Amino acid sequence: MPWAEARSDAQSSSPGNPTTNQVTPAPLRLVKNAAASGIASNRDKVLGAVQAGARTAKEVADATGLNKGTVSREIKALTASGALQRTADGRILPGQQAA
Repeated sequence: MPWAEARSDAQSSSPGNPTTNQVTPAPLRLVKNAAASGIASNRDKVLGAVQAGARTAKEVADATGLNKGTVSREIKALTASGALQRTADGRILPGQQAA
């Protein structure tokens, strides 16, 4: 393995050699936990808008500032999960799980 050989060479070099200085990477953070830190996800924004009274995708898009394609995708996912439901005339209502 060339990488392992290069690493062992770097470790055996003298401490004053500038090629052995290693930069410590910044710690990683999980993006999935963004909602837990107070940042609302698009899905949360759509659900909140419907709970606040938005009944059409256009009303949800206007209330959230999200693109209509994003709103449509999130409504579809929330409907599939039961958090939202659609009426026969296409209006969006909070589902049983959202109540």
